[in-house]
Formats: sequence, structure tokens, C-alpha cells
Amino acid sequence: MILPTFVLNSSLQRLRNRWLVVASLSVVGLWLGYRFLQDGWGDVWPYAGHWLVSAGAVSVYLLWKVWQWLPENRRSCDTEFPLSTLGIGTVLTLVRGVAIASVAGFIFLPYPVGNLLWIPAILYTMAAIGDALDGLLARRTKHVTTLGIRLDLEVDALSVLIGSLLAVLYERLHIWYLAIGFARYIFVLGLWWRTRCGRPVNNLPSSQ
Repeated sequence: MILPTFVLNSSLQRLRNRWLVVASLSVVGLWLGYRFLQDGWGDVWPYAGHWLVSAGAVSVYLLWKVWQWLPENRRSCDTEFPLSTLGIGTVLTLVRGVAIASVAGFIFLPYPVGNLLWIPAILYTMAAIGDALDGLLARRTKHVTTLGIRLDLEVDALSVLIGSLLAVLYERLHIWYLAIGFARYIFVLGLWWRTRCGRPVNNLPSSQ
């Protein structure tokens, strides 16, 4: 049993080191975004600091979830040891998450001015394109993991929530669209409540 335990710890440590690299790059990316807003738009839209706090909070949440899920970085057919690399698909999903966190930075702030209004739209579009590619890359590189699937679901849910919330605040969508944004979280709350009450919880039927 000593060798398997050593292998498990070694694999997790390498994975954590890679997580630290990804987290550091995320911090750099957010800092560059802050500098871009401050230096390029600070005179007419002086809210770069507020943007950084909101975007940073969402990014920290996602990175914290990934840290928790690192032991699940294994293929569904491999239940013994986690893979020692995140894989390009999972990394792309994380990049999507940081892009969505950057969009979240604009929530509850005054309406962006001029061409700055295009920034959240561009970031959201990039995240949507990444959504079409991360699963494909994971399958092509044979790196489909439980971690990647859970992270993809989390980022998808945040994308719908943040996108619908921002669109409603910008008066581009009617307020009832928020029901779509909050649907997954209400569903998860319902599952938690049923479990707490000792009621049965079944898997959703397969659907495209």
C-alpha cells in the first residue's frame, strides 16, 4: 500500500503545481484587464477598481472549486489515481471561466461608455466559442475527466446567469430572462432540500 499512496500524493502534488500556474496566469490576466480599463477609460469610466473586485471574486470562486475537485481529475474508467495534468480542454474551460468572471465585473456598475460597451460582449462571445471547443479538445486528447465535466457545468451555469443578468441590467432582455439564469441554482437548491428531507433524488433523463 505504500507505493500506491506515494504515487497518489505525487500525482496530486504535480496537479496542484499546475493549478498554481493557471491561477497565477489568471491573476495576471485580471490585472492586465484592470490596467486596460484604468489607463484607457479611467477619465470617462472610473470604475476599474470595482470591476477588478467583482471579476476577481468570481475567478477566486472558480479556482477554489477546481482546487477542491483536483482529486477528481481522472478518467471515468480510471478510478485509482488522478491524472497529473489538467489537459488542454480543462484549461480552456478555466479560461472561459475567467472570461465570464471578467463579464461579471461589469454587473452593478454604471453603463460602459462608447466602445467600452463592446468589451463584455466580446468576452462573452469568446467564452461561448470556447464552450464549443473545450469538450472537443478533451475528447481529441483523450483527457475527458470528472473534473473537466464538473467544471464545464459550473462555467456553463455561471455564463447563463451572468449573461442574462447583465443583459437585463442593460435593458437588452426582459426581466423574466433571469428565470433562465437562476434555473440551475434553484434546481440544485431543490436537490439539496430533497436530500436533507430524506426524499429520493433521481438522475435527469438523457437529453440533447
